[in-house]
Amino acid sequence: MVWHPLVAALLFGMFHGFVLFPHTAIAAPVAHTTAAQEFMAQGWNAWQRGAFEDAVRAWLAAAQRYEQAGQPRAQSDALTQLAHAYQALGQYRKAVQHLSSALALAQKAGDRAQAATVLGGLGGSYFVTGSLDAAQQALQEGVRLAREISNVALIAALLNDLGNVFTSQSKYLTSPLCKFS
Repeated sequence: MVWHPLVAALLFGMFHGFVLFPHTAIAAPVAHTTAAQEFMAQGWNAWQRGAFEDAVRAWLAAAQRYEQAGQPRAQSDALTQLAHAYQALGQYRKAVQHLSSALALAQKAGDRAQAATVLGGLGGSYFVTGSLDAAQQALQEGVRLAREISNVALIAALLNDLGNVFTSQSKYLTSPLCKFS
């Protein structure tokens, strides 16, 4: 079985703590939060079964509930997972739309780790669609944020993806990642 690079990257992120589960706020309406958490769990179950359309529906419902509950960080998580499901379905334009929303929410919440993670997802979507300059820009911004918070594992993952972009652009010897050129 050949793994799609984005699926492999998502699995790597899940195991290394980059793909995060939503955080709940005490002030959020309990009914919306509980429903959102249930939809997130349904999305994960669907994802694990390879039922990506079901994951889309569940994570979209979770994002809506988190929005109603006034939880931008948790909504960003749901939108990020929703984008991964769209990526698995090959719908990269929708993935970019949801990742862009997730990024705005992560920035609103002041969560640099989430913002860097989302930028990595954006970079991956741009890379797959051939928008290499946009991929490079998103990944470099993600690396910058990851360095600010000293998240070494996230830095490594983003630099790896950035190296793939530079290789695709034939810039690998002149990139800032390559000190021996």
